[in-house]
Amino acid sequence: MQLADQVGLDYFGIGEHHQRAAPLSSPTALVNAAVSSTSRIKLSTAVSVLSTDDPIRVFQQLATAAAIAPGRIETVAGRGSSTITFPLVRAPRSVSTVPPPSAYCPWTPRRPRPTFAATRAARTPPAPPDGTR
Repeated sequence: MQLADQVGLDYFGIGEHHQRAAPLSSPTALVNAAVSSTSRIKLSTAVSVLSTDDPIRVFQQLATAAAIAPGRIETVAGRGSSTITFPLVRAPRSVSTVPPPSAYCPWTPRRPRPTFAATRAARTPPAPPDGTR
């Protein structure tokens, strides 16, 4: 990436792969490392597979890079182009029945979903002490 930056390349994308031939499980880590050794080139995940990662964590990691190199960080997100790596995260091979990541991905924290009533209550301002609205 340093050479690409030196010769004037505008963009360098780093893809996520979970295969023996091309292992790269965390493109965000590589983007963060490259930020410190480049000065002009735009850096990107040229895909972060959100079906096997925590999207909030991916965002936070890229936000760190963007704080160091404003205007030079981009991301491409997706769910994967093949089911060949699904067994690595114990996901079913049928795309139509793939559960949310927290169901099969041990590093994705489970977050309880708020109910409609809880969501509505959170948005409703409390009544004034005298009972008027």
